[in-house]
Parts: sequence; C-alpha cells; structure tokens
Amino acid sequence: MTKKQRIQVALQKAVAEVMEKHQQKWQGVAELKKSVEQFKGNLRKIEALEAILKRELAPLKEKMENSRKLLVEQLFPVASVLRLFAYDMGDRKLVKIAKVKFSGLEKMGDGSLIKYGRKILKTGGSLHDQETVKGKKSPRHLIKDYGLTSGHLQKLGNALDGWEKDRSDYNTAREKRKKSKVKMDRHIRENTQMISKKLDRMMHLFRESQKTFYDAYIKSRIPAELVDEPKEAPVAQAAEKAAMSKKVSPGTEKASTPAKDS
Repeated sequence: MTKKQRIQVALQKAVAEVMEKHQQKWQGVAELKKSVEQFKGNLRKIEALEAILKRELAPLKEKMENSRKLLVEQLFPVASVLRLFAYDMGDRKLVKIAKVKFSGLEKMGDGSLIKYGRKILKTGGSLHDQETVKGKKSPRHLIKDYGLTSGHLQKLGNALDGWEKDRSDYNTAREKRKKSKVKMDRHIRENTQMISKKLDRMMHLFRESQKTFYDAYIKSRIPAELVDEPKEAPVAQAAEKAAMSKKVSPGTEKASTPAKDS
C-alpha cells in the first residue's frame, strides 16, 4: 500500500470502530445500517488482500531460478551425448537438434527451454527404447554404449517437471499479487466514497440527539476533510498563519526597532 492508502485504511478502521461501539444508536436507520455493513465487508476484504500483498515472492523466485539451473545441468549432458551419437550415426538432423552449448541453454528463453528440453527427452527416450524392442534390428550404434541410461532420462524428466511447477507457482503468485492490488485499490476507494457521500451526511441526524456518538465519529474522521464540517482545517490554517507572522527576517526586525533618543 502507498502512504496515502495506509492513512485511508487507518481512518476507515477508526470509523468502523466508532460505528461498532455505538451501533445501538444508529441501527434503526436502514440505509445507514446497509452502508455500514458494506463498509465493514470491504474492510475485511482489504485486510485479507493486505496479507496476500505482504507475502514475500523472493523465496518462490529463488526456488524457480534454482530449478532452472538444475534443468540446464541435467539437459546439457543428454544433448551432448545425443549429438555425439548422431555424428557417429551420420544423422544430420539429430546433429542439428542436439548441437547446443551450455551457455546457450542458460541464455535460452523459458518457453524455448521447456520446448527444447521436452524434445531432447523424447528423442533420447525413443533411441533408448529402440534397443529393447523385440523383432527389430538394433541400430549400428547403441545409445547405451555412449553411457546414456534411463536414469539420466528420468532425472531430466523430473527436472523439467520440477522447473515447470516452480515457474508456474511463481507466476501464479505474481498474478495473484497483481490482482489483489487492483482489488484493494477498489475497496479502499469504495469505502472512501461511502464515508464522504453517505456516512458523513447521515451522521448529521445524530448531531443533537446523540452528541457523544456524533463527536466520536467526527474525531475518527481526522485527518480526513469532513463533509460539512470544515472546522479543523481553517483553525489549523489560522494558527499556522499566526505563527508565520511572528517570524520576522533579521533585516525587518532591525528596521522596526525604535530609534534611541539622541
């Protein structure tokens, strides 16, 4: 929340506290009761949204970044072995697919990295399964001879799943935070308008009959500008002007000093 919003919410809570304390004195006014219930409902929503906005995203971001690093570390060896295998097999298409540098994986965009990781995993899996399918002639070079095992592929699959989940968790939290901020802004604005356009005006009903309640409400409205009650501001301004008039510059003070008798 901004400083202005923190002040607004603090004021709204003060108003709600006064209305709660003196509820027997105003519950007979149907429209006022309806407005206060809506006002308090907005405050409850603001508090819930505030809790969401206070949650730190740093741990989720760090977890996502670590998962990405792990994925790159699991992906590069598999791609490297596939590239070597492709060279020996004379498979130019696979050579082109598997030709990647470690730094290239690090710089790759998130979407591209996921797509590439899935492609390498699928290619490695199909070549690995080719060795054990009965009734088919084994290729001239076996992928297992290059040290690529099902364990390597399993780790790569887990790394892909883990990073996609951590990335989704972080992005979801960011989106939720963004939406929560928009909702909070709306609820704060609604309550501010409700005070000035409804509660302030209906409070005048209690100006004489329930003076204690009325005075408590007016006090809870400071430092907001009161509707039809602009007494505080002029008084404060007058006091400030009076204080400023006493401050005289050195030159003025000297000029206003009466001359001594010669």
